[in-house]
Amino acid sequence: MSRINGKNEFYFPIIIAITALVLSLISGVVNYRQNNLANLESSLRDTRDQLQLAKSDIADIKMKTVQKLVDAEIAYKAQERLEDEKNELRLDLADAHERIGELETRIKSLDQALERKKVSPKISNMKSRAAGAATVVATPETADVDIYTVDIEEALRQNIADGLGNKGFAAKFPAKRQSMSMANSTTVFYYNDSYKQVALQLVKDLSEMSKRKVILRKGASPFKKNKIVAHIIGN
Repeated sequence: MSRINGKNEFYFPIIIAITALVLSLISGVVNYRQNNLANLESSLRDTRDQLQLAKSDIADIKMKTVQKLVDAEIAYKAQERLEDEKNELRLDLADAHERIGELETRIKSLDQALERKKVSPKISNMKSRAAGAATVVATPETADVDIYTVDIEEALRQNIADGLGNKGFAAKFPAKRQSMSMANSTTVFYYNDSYKQVALQLVKDLSEMSKRKVILRKGASPFKKNKIVAHIIGN
């Protein structure tokens, strides 16, 4: 009986130790399982978050893709519209070129007609002038006489005017311009050979009236052919 009790006393601590070891192992396994479960739950939450982010990214990609498709469709339609407008502009440009060509042709025609109208009066005037020149006779009455005097008494000037009037000359006595140069002695200038004889007649008449020598010269100014200019120089 005492031997049995002794054995019980010997095995009891061993059983307790084994039981404690088993409980410890079970507790470790449970803790391990709990830790794994927690890790799995955390990993699952991360996976869910990543999945949600992925869904959001996919949704954004879909929206962007749809927007790009819409933009591409709009751009394609706009390009088609631009092509249509370009074709219309080309047609309008061709019409404009054709219209410009027609206008240029019409302008040339009008210019030619205008030139013909301009030339016709010139030809008519030239013909009339030629006819008039052929009919006008160089005489004292048809001569345009200007007389400039320097240091001449008023009585002599009036005597010359009256005397030339009796000879048929309608002489004028214009005021001398400041820029006008005068001959050194009494001189008669003629400007066309057809009035040379009339100028000679004026030289003779002025010489008799003024009792001075009178020189005859051909002038170079662009006057009309019937123009005669006399410079009467006093003492």
